[in-house]
Amino acid sequence: MMMGLIKRQTENKSDGIEKRSRKRDFAGLINQLSSSSAKERRWAAKDLASYPEAARALLDRLEVEESASVREVIFSSLIQIKDDVAISGLVDLLRSEDVSLRNGAVEALREIGASVGPYVKKMLEDPDPDVRIFAINVMDSIDLPEIEEWLLNLIDREQNVNVCAVALEVLCNIGTDKSRGSIEKLKERFKDEPYIQYVADIALKNID
Repeated sequence: MMMGLIKRQTENKSDGIEKRSRKRDFAGLINQLSSSSAKERRWAAKDLASYPEAARALLDRLEVEESASVREVIFSSLIQIKDDVAISGLVDLLRSEDVSLRNGAVEALREIGASVGPYVKKMLEDPDPDVRIFAINVMDSIDLPEIEEWLLNLIDREQNVNVCAVALEVLCNIGTDKSRGSIEKLKERFKDEPYIQYVADIALKNID
């Protein structure tokens, strides 16, 4: 929303300072996380990154938070905490109806990196194909030697064409010669699916 020049300058000066108006102890920050002021919620979310025990409260707030800037800071704090509660909660958000929450969770898991590996591997067995696709999207950005093997095990048994297509897209970048057999079998299994044929051929060409 456009505002008058004088008002905007005044608000920018205030936002630049953003002084904390409450105590910064854990209990005070948890309470501030529910403030009616987005600025206070944002500061609380930022400061709670120093408290690993805050992960659950941050995740709970994330599901009801309407301010995009506050959500962004919450995700950043969860990335810094990156314990089991934080990672498991981010994985659970992949089932959210809220697209921005799902996308934010994918990006946060990517940022956390290699430590999400065991969680991502488990996600590949989820009965929801969309969750399996999100898991592959996370894999595309983390550096783990096991990723190729996990994807090959997936495409050897996967019946959902969309899941297989996304897995092939990642294998185009990381596939080695040991991927060749599984990719060729996948091509045969989905011989009537043009996109599978197209991506599989690229993956095989890149291996060559």
